[in-house]
Amino acid sequence: MKVFVIILMLIVFGLFALITIYWGVKGELGYVVLSWFATALYFLPTIVGKNHKNMPAIFVTNLFLGWTVIGWIIALIWACKVDINTTHQ
Repeated sequence: MKVFVIILMLIVFGLFALITIYWGVKGELGYVVLSWFATALYFLPTIVGKNHKNMPAIFVTNLFLGWTVIGWIIALIWACKVDINTTHQ
């Protein structure tokens, strides 16, 4: 559910950026919004896995291999995996 909400939020944010660029609202505001959207989308696996026990490794994988798309997908799957060793108190 968490991943769905984040992806939906990114889609809405991206559509806002594209509409802003298309209509030319406030000069370069659209490009700024679009760059924030692209950065958030690129680091989506890191955002999803922020409470994961292997978050530093997910971040490094995302940072250095995310551009390959396969590395990005691997990082996203890894971030979505449930921590078996995590105990809920």
